[in-house]
Amino acid sequence: MFPNLMRPSAFQRRCPEQFRSLAALRYHLTRRRANGLVESGAVVETPIGLRINPERFEQWMLGRGELQ
Repeated sequence: MFPNLMRPSAFQRRCPEQFRSLAALRYHLTRRRANGLVESGAVVETPIGLRINPERFEQWMLGRGELQ
């Protein structure tokens, strides 16, 4: 149904340099509406839980200056 979306735990394992722990990623996910993750399409709320679009999440991080 959502082929390019990842579970938060899988995304964290894919990006350990940005998120040393799942808790670090969850910090952003709990504030997803306020920080623009939902609006940007980087985080999708599905019936089975939150999913991350890796490409859009990276764009979101670049826009915030969190990636070089």
